[in-house]
Amino acid sequence: MCITLAIATAGRSPAANLPVVLTYPTNGATVAGLVTVNMTLSSSIWWTQLYIDGVPQVAGYNPLTWNSATVANGKHTLGVRAYLKNGVTPIGNSSILVTVANSSATPTPTPSATPTPVAYFSTLNYWATLPSDSQCAAEIVTTPETQPANAAFNAIEPTSAQLAAYAAGGYNDTYVNDYTQYERVDGKYTGSTDMIMRWAACKYGIDENVVRAQGWVESGWLQGAAGDPHSAESTCVNGSFDALYNTTIDEPDGSVVSYPGGCYQSWSIWQTKVYYEWMTWPEIMQSTAFAADYRFADTRACMDGAYTSYFASSAQQPNTYATDVANYKNIGGTTYTDQVLWGCIGFHYSGAWYDSGAQSYISDVKSVMASEPWPQ
Repeated sequence: MCITLAIATAGRSPAANLPVVLTYPTNGATVAGLVTVNMTLSSSIWWTQLYIDGVPQVAGYNPLTWNSATVANGKHTLGVRAYLKNGVTPIGNSSILVTVANSSATPTPTPSATPTPVAYFSTLNYWATLPSDSQCAAEIVTTPETQPANAAFNAIEPTSAQLAAYAAGGYNDTYVNDYTQYERVDGKYTGSTDMIMRWAACKYGIDENVVRAQGWVESGWLQGAAGDPHSAESTCVNGSFDALYNTTIDEPDGSVVSYPGGCYQSWSIWQTKVYYEWMTWPEIMQSTAFAADYRFADTRACMDGAYTSYFASSAQQPNTYATDVANYKNIGGTTYTDQVLWGCIGFHYSGAWYDSGAQSYISDVKSVMASEPWPQ
């Protein structure tokens, strides 16, 4: 049984004078199975933590999903604490009393059928219903490792503390209009390098050869790759984040990356620029699955219009992002889908919408996609 209600707020829009107010379930409610906990949040809130009887369960933003089958039937206190960006001390909390009444015959939600392995994952439509981690995992057949250098990275999943810190950091350094896809990022998958790429392609509805080709252009499929060297402290330290600067970094495979007096800004197969996306460190370097998860959550968010405010700024004019997304949403089809998909791939490189840098990068990725030079 899955209980859901409409989300009280979206993105980071102000909703109330109080930092956090639970809107669902209501006090005294009876719940079962997966419970979607909804809140009204003030505009200052960046992440929330759900507690059951004082014990932390899940962290994220709004809503939070809790599996009530993890506790015994009966009365329990459900509470939520709210935090500022980078905050570790709650600035507000709200709690209610609920009664858990799960059926002993069906204590946890189960799929109605075992998913069938999928031969190829293609790009999905605007705001498509995206599959879960577990569904994607079940749809991928096991394949041998073709890039042995990634084996140690492929076996690592982020810790709960790392994911909480990622949420506390706000998921993304650039303001976006919707954080839904970033909130889904957890890196909870292990397998060969290609299996991980297919898992991310499935999870975010991105053509799997686009995932492969972009990874090849960025690093030649090396999760331990460090790129974008900088020698100035100002280009290595972002606010209080200085983990990259003038330090020695130990990687899971035993490699050591060092840059005395400088840093490497970009990490992982897809070279996410950690100088900006500092809240992803160190799991973006340690875990191939997290790196893939984050990179293509960002791509899907871009495709579904999350960068509308970013591209509406005077610094990004003129551009056709809003028009392209509208066509993708309202008309669809291969032409408009590809226009948005490739615009978002180019945006990862240049930060702009089809500028010269983006177009050159798109051409490189398309060329690699056509030739498929990666190990198979």
